[in-house]
Amino acid sequence: MVNKLKLRFAFCLMIMSITIGMIAQPNYDQNLGYVPHFRHVRDVELYNNKLFAVGGWEYNDSIASIFYSTDEGLNWNYVTDNINAIIEDIDFVGSTGLAVGWSGNFWRSENGGIDWVSIPMLGILSNRDFLDAFWLDANTGFAVGGKLFSTDTLTTIAKTVDGGQNWQLIFEESGSRLNSIVFYDNLNAISVGDNGLILRTQNGGMSWTHDELLGIVSDWEEIQVSFQSELTGIVGGVSGADSLQTILISSDAGLNWQIVQNGTGSKWMGMDWVLPMTACVVGEDGAKMWSEDGGATWSTFLLSSDNDIQWNEVQFLTPGKAILGGEFGKVMTITDPVNLVSDPEVRDVSFHYESQQNALIISANDNLEQFYVSIFDVAGKLVIGQRLERNVQQIDLQTISSGNYFVRLSGNCGVLNYHFIKP
Repeated sequence: MVNKLKLRFAFCLMIMSITIGMIAQPNYDQNLGYVPHFRHVRDVELYNNKLFAVGGWEYNDSIASIFYSTDEGLNWNYVTDNINAIIEDIDFVGSTGLAVGWSGNFWRSENGGIDWVSIPMLGILSNRDFLDAFWLDANTGFAVGGKLFSTDTLTTIAKTVDGGQNWQLIFEESGSRLNSIVFYDNLNAISVGDNGLILRTQNGGMSWTHDELLGIVSDWEEIQVSFQSELTGIVGGVSGADSLQTILISSDAGLNWQIVQNGTGSKWMGMDWVLPMTACVVGEDGAKMWSEDGGATWSTFLLSSDNDIQWNEVQFLTPGKAILGGEFGKVMTITDPVNLVSDPEVRDVSFHYESQQNALIISANDNLEQFYVSIFDVAGKLVIGQRLERNVQQIDLQTISSGNYFVRLSGNCGVLNYHFIKP
């Protein structure tokens, strides 16, 4: 799923009533492809100019799959595609990669996804299904999930303090399975799951409490926090004959929520914020919408070749290009999917954190000298600010400490954002 750690900056938003509408449909540049063997794609993640896709099959000789592409999904290479429990999520912090799945199926990479090893889970963790993971720093991470039994269901949270090599059960109770988790800072986090389940911690995961949320019992599939704000979205719904789609928005780090959508429609499965106020959601039956005002109003956009596809995840490769991952191996890259970029030159701008060089690499077009880069720490303090002078700019990060940082690239073509974690 792509960069998930989007920490709090001072920001305030008054949420207005939602309007769901149709807009005129431009000709999006789209490319539909498939991962090998048509495995279900549950998550996609871009790291170090490699695009990773994870998934597999759930039942009847279940398969665990990790693939990567160096050409934005046109061709795929194998990491693993063998009998094992399906993988649901993949994340990176620095050069450390983590993939988590059902039945305690954890994988770890120490070299940016080049090599992966299976991490054996001990005790009851080997019998729990994990659907999402989240890095706080290079050592500390969390994985959430649970178990669906015929007579009972469980809510489960595990934690690592050594970069994913060992995991400890920190929370478990009877209840619905968790599907997604985000941290606002080192102490405050929210995790969401099936049947309207919302858990909150204010002490870094030492204890968790239930949030009562407006009596909604939708299955929450994903929670995402916007760049540089406390603006948060939760998406989900109900599958089946009486399908339901639901979107919640909070402007105060999840303390209060507004229902902006809760009605008949295809269930939402994935969400990504591409700019501080711009988000995209995807779901079953090819459903897709985008918002430019922090989730207050949403517009539907249509593509010519995906009306029957269940999209599980959306991630922006650049502000002008997104990739969708879905069932039966489908992946699609879309140029300008949220009608965001009016000047095509912005699409040529790319960011890359190079851990070995301890530098941020920014590549752009011939107008690079017109851009200014600002790097902020989690408290909103400017730690680096400089004008870009070459088409490929390397910014030395030796002077800043380990932690989470936001990059803002501003210029005559607009404002672009990027997030990275320095180990």
